[in-house]
Amino acid sequence: MNPGSIDEGEFSRSTFCERRMTCAVAGAVAALALLLNACTGGSAAKPSVTGANAVSPTATATLAPPAVSPEAAAPSAAGSAGVAPVFAAPRPSAATPAPATPAATPAAGKRRRPVAADAQQVVLDFRRRGIPLGQTVSLTAADDPDQLLGQVGGYTSKTVFADSRLDDGSASPSVQSGGAVEFFASQRDAQRRFTQLLAAQKGAGQPEQLFHDGDVVLRLSPRLKADQVSEYEISARLALAGR
Repeated sequence: MNPGSIDEGEFSRSTFCERRMTCAVAGAVAALALLLNACTGGSAAKPSVTGANAVSPTATATLAPPAVSPEAAAPSAAGSAGVAPVFAAPRPSAATPAPATPAATPAAGKRRRPVAADAQQVVLDFRRRGIPLGQTVSLTAADDPDQLLGQVGGYTSKTVFADSRLDDGSASPSVQSGGAVEFFASQRDAQRRFTQLLAAQKGAGQPEQLFHDGDVVLRLSPRLKADQVSEYEISARLALAGR
């Protein structure tokens, strides 16, 4: 036998031993894999899928369902026969603005006249309103028969007049022939004078017809009729109101 040659029997036995070792190792590996799988409860990681259709578990869990508009969700009128269509809420349309209402123009009020500031202005207003007056006289402190003009608590001006409907207007201006206007500095003074005149006429046969408003005391002839007295009273109120 050649020293450098290998016996066929020895080669066969060597190959057989290598195969047995390989099988034993493979069996041990398989047993170890089964043991690991049993210990982990079969939670071994699944092989990942590569390619265009690969979806990660995280991405799958976080995907939200696609939004569906009310128009798309409502079935079409041309859909299933015999099923009433569900109408979507109408879309809001642009509202047509209402026509602007023109601002109301305030009515122009009547122009106010100057408020009477003395007895003469009140008497002039009587004439302007159509009361038929005769002669008129504005008294002074020297010719005032009652001597109250310019006194403390007395009137600041006094005008007497004649009414043309009495004595044909030919009589001199006086309370008996028409009347008198006494103008005071305050309503309190006028009210006091009015009260004094009323008290002085108690029991008189023909008392004066008295009227008081604001700063004015109006003394009228007892011969004037009721409607004529009303004309004087109304005119005096308007003169004091600047109308």
